[in-house]
Amino acid sequence: HTILQGDWSSDVCSSDLFYKVKFFKKNLQGMCDSMVYHGKDSTLILYREPVLWSAKNQLTADSIHMIILHGQVDSMVFYNSAFIISKDDTNKYNQVKGRDMIAYFRNNDIYKIKVMGNAETIYYAREEDRTLIGINKAVSSDMLIFLEKNELKSITYLSQPSGGFYPENEISPHDLKLKNFKWIEERRPLKKSDIFVW
Repeated sequence: HTILQGDWSSDVCSSDLFYKVKFFKKNLQGMCDSMVYHGKDSTLILYREPVLWSAKNQLTADSIHMIILHGQVDSMVFYNSAFIISKDDTNKYNQVKGRDMIAYFRNNDIYKIKVMGNAETIYYAREEDRTLIGINKAVSSDMLIFLEKNELKSITYLSQPSGGFYPENEISPHDLKLKNFKWIEERRPLKKSDIFVW
């Protein structure tokens, strides 16, 4: 097991290899079966069922590349079967999936995500008082997502999407989770000592 905290560039050495990794930072937690750090380009690569949690967001893919700049996460690249799930305060799940994704960070928070290939979304649109307006369910080849304070702010489809905006009663409960949906919040390290519980 390993824990990464503070300035990540000083926590790991060039080409270090770790197994059964769990890590905890206040703004980012994660786990994977194995992880490699390449000091030359300051990249952490998470392999074999990697999962990251950032605020309300759970991020998964076949492998995740984290680019570190000045001791902070600058961006992440999610290769193959990229999937983001966020649970809102009404126990509904906003979802984004695609072939690959790039997440861009600003001040330790994700502010922009580019989804490349087979992009799909399920998003619950709500009023400020959390009243449900409707459900945006769409498919597009590529899309751009902007977040503010870890909440989805807007989705831009970079090609003509199929799907649309629906009242909740017009969508079957079976259609409210994208294929390969998997919510694994119970394994999230919520404090430093949790990294020792595999």
